[in-house]
Amino acid sequence: MMGIEMKRFLVIAIVIGAMGSVVCSRQAYAQQLENTPSEETGSIPLKDLEMAPLMDDQTDESTELRPTTDLRSIEKPVKKIDRVIDTIETGKETRETTLTTQATQTTRNVHSVAEEQNASKDLFQKKLNESEKKQPEKPFEKPRAPISVIAGMPPVIDPSNLYSETTPEHIKPEVAKDLARVYVPNLRSNDVWVIDPATNKVVDRFRVGKSPQHVVPSWDLRTLWVTNNAEGTTDGSLTPINPRTGRPGPSIPVDDPYNMYFTPDGHSAIIVAEARHRLDFRDPHTMALQQSLETPGCLGINHAAFSIDGRYAIFTCEFGKRLVKIDTVHKKVLGYLKLSAGGMPQDILISPDGKHSMLLI
Repeated sequence: MMGIEMKRFLVIAIVIGAMGSVVCSRQAYAQQLENTPSEETGSIPLKDLEMAPLMDDQTDESTELRPTTDLRSIEKPVKKIDRVIDTIETGKETRETTLTTQATQTTRNVHSVAEEQNASKDLFQKKLNESEKKQPEKPFEKPRAPISVIAGMPPVIDPSNLYSETTPEHIKPEVAKDLARVYVPNLRSNDVWVIDPATNKVVDRFRVGKSPQHVVPSWDLRTLWVTNNAEGTTDGSLTPINPRTGRPGPSIPVDDPYNMYFTPDGHSAIIVAEARHRLDFRDPHTMALQQSLETPGCLGINHAAFSIDGRYAIFTCEFGKRLVKIDTVHKKVLGYLKLSAGGMPQDILISPDGKHSMLLI
C-alpha cells in the first residue's frame, strides 16, 4: 500500500508543478504589459495607473486571485492513472497469491509422498516382524564332544564338518607344489587325458592299462592311482602318476581293480573287485595283497563312504539294490541293507557332521 500512495503523491506533485508553471507564465505576461504601451490607453503605462492593493483585508471575494487552470480538468487523468496503478498492484498480488498457492500445494504433495513411503516402510517392518515371530526358535545345541577316531586316523578338527581340513589353506607345503591338473580316464582308448584348469585345455595324454575306470589319490596324496580293471579279462592293473610332474610310472598287476579306497588309518589300500564280489586289502605302496573279504550279498560292489570316526564304511551294491556295511578295523561284513525303493545305487557320500549318508541312485 505504501507503493500506491507514493505513486499517487508523485502524480499530484506533477500536476501542481504544472499549475505553478501556468501562474508563472501569467505573471511574466503581466510584467510585459507594464512595460508596454497599451493600444486602448494611449501612451500611459500601466505602472502609472493607481491600483488597489490585492491583499488588503477589505478586498472583495470577487477580487481574489484564482488559478487560471481548473483542477477539474486534470481529475480524470489522475483517476485513470490511479486505475492503472491499481491494476498493476492487483496483478502483482494475484501472481504472488498464485505462487504462494502453488508452493503450498507442492509442500503438501511432498509431505503426502513422504507419508506414503513411511506407511509402506512401517507395513514392511510389521510383516517382517510377524514372519520372524512365526519362525520356530532353533533348539539350543550343546557343542559336540570331540570325535573318538580309530588309531592312526587323523583327528576330526571340527565335529560339525569333517571336511574342514580339505580347504586350500590346509594343504601341506609338499602337496601345494604339485601341478594343478585334472586327470580324466578314457575307458575306450585306454589312456588318461590331462587338463589344465587354468586354460581348460588338454595339455597331455598318455597310455595306461586296459579299461581305466577311476583316478584315485593315495592316503598320503603323494601318488595318483589309475584303476584299470580290464573288463572281462584278468589283466587288471594299477598305474601310478606322479602329481609333481604329472607323468605316469610303470603299471602294477592287480586283479579286477574297478575302484579303490584307503582305510582311514592309511594302513591298507582297498581294491574294489566288482566282478569278483569282494574287497582286497593291499599294501598302500607296493600293492601286495594283505587280505580279501568276500561280499557275496553285494552284487556290483561299487562306491563307499566312511563313518566320521573311521570305524566302518558303507559300500553300494549297484546290481543288488542294497548296501553293505564293512568293519574297517576288523575287516569284516557287519550287515546288508535292502533298499525299499529298489533302483541301482551308484555313489554314496557322508554329510559334514557325519550323521547322514546321501545315496545316488
